[in-house]
Amino acid sequence: MVLCEKKLNNMKGKIFGFEDPVARNTMRDLRDGALTGDISDQDEFFRGIARAISVFVYLNHPDVLPTVQGNRQNLFNAARLLAMLIIEFANLEYLVREFDDAWYEEAARRTRAWAEEMLDSIQNALAPLVLSGRAPPNMAAIHAAIAALRGRLGDIKAPPRK
Repeated sequence: MVLCEKKLNNMKGKIFGFEDPVARNTMRDLRDGALTGDISDQDEFFRGIARAISVFVYLNHPDVLPTVQGNRQNLFNAARLLAMLIIEFANLEYLVREFDDAWYEEAARRTRAWAEEMLDSIQNALAPLVLSGRAPPNMAAIHAAIAALRGRLGDIKAPPRK
């Protein structure tokens, strides 16, 4: 459980630092291995996408969302206090709210685009193999994973404010 939390937290750091959840060259190598029938590469490829989705499932979970919303509200409260104390910061709360919303939305948008790109890349690379009669032995598992993860892309959304 601790290892799972650490990996999810590391991915959350990448996502909100506006990095790819998993490096594109790593995903390319895993995709290429999966398309030769390497099950561990296949699993790791799809695990990276699933973990990226899981970050947003976690943030929006009813048990976690109040904490996320509370942390965001604390930032707004601090900005309001600074705005009251320092005249030059009069608009700070407004700016922090705008930035906060944009930051979460952009992280979700970038993650969704990355996940879609990764799923498209393996699907598009698999199609010619299937058409030429060189489908890997794990083709059905790849198709199932693509479908399952595409069905979860809607979970990648910014957590709402209070």
